[in-house]
Amino acid sequence: MSKGEDTKQKILQNALVLFSKQGYAQTSIRDIALKVKIKAPSIYAYFSSKEELFESVADDVMSDYLNFVRQKATDIIGLSKVDKLYTFTEQIIEYLYEKDLAYFVIRYSVDPPDQFKDAILQRFNEVDEEIKKLIRDIIKPELDNYINVETIISSFFCILDGLLLSIGNSSREECEIRLKATWDVFSRGINKNH
Repeated sequence: MSKGEDTKQKILQNALVLFSKQGYAQTSIRDIALKVKIKAPSIYAYFSSKEELFESVADDVMSDYLNFVRQKATDIIGLSKVDKLYTFTEQIIEYLYEKDLAYFVIRYSVDPPDQFKDAILQRFNEVDEEIKKLIRDIIKPELDNYINVETIISSFFCILDGLLLSIGNSSREECEIRLKATWDVFSRGINKNH
């Protein structure tokens, strides 16, 4: 990687952290430059504006998240439907913790800046649709499904939403405890064999 490409990646990584923790309006180009250890005007060699930088960060985050969901669909073959959903949920938690994306996802799925709202919500909807597709493929309306698949999907998203808040506000251990407790109830509800 060239020095210029390395600097651009550092700008994007530090912008992600600052936009996630401080918010778009409270993060300045100067703040990002200080973290990267460059002069603020140097950022403009890579991005024409703070808006373009934010759009690049958001696009990178959402593209990575979408690719993660698509890739995980192939990783859970061979498990029962309940185990597939649980494993997928654990993988999402791990991904968000490891990638430091949880704060970005939490902040901007709930309250995106007005000028980016439509674009960001469209990207979140793409990820949601991919997750819905994965769940439909896992559940596949079968004779043993006594709950409508769309109801299962809605319930699954409630679990994910709650876990996102747990990731943002609780320890990893507490988040895992909440997942296990919630999953016990959820799995009994979707699997009449329990």
